[in-house]
Amino acid sequence: MEALNLRLAPPRKPSDILGGVVFMARTVDKIRATLPGGDPGPYKVEGYSMRVLTALGIDLNDFISIVTLAQTDDDVAK
Repeated sequence: MEALNLRLAPPRKPSDILGGVVFMARTVDKIRATLPGGDPGPYKVEGYSMRVLTALGIDLNDFISIVTLAQTDDDVAK
């Protein structure tokens, strides 16, 4: 996926759903902002995004790899 600059536009809403999981779309945006060329601005993965990943048993580094290699949100959800 392409990097995002969250100084130009915020991540998706906390209520947005990806793969049946609330907050996952926002978490993907925050991860995309950490990719080369991105800018997370004031947004952090630590906090609720990290709690969601932990609750789902998803390792942060594994998730970063998935987002990096994915072409679309559907790829991430799979």
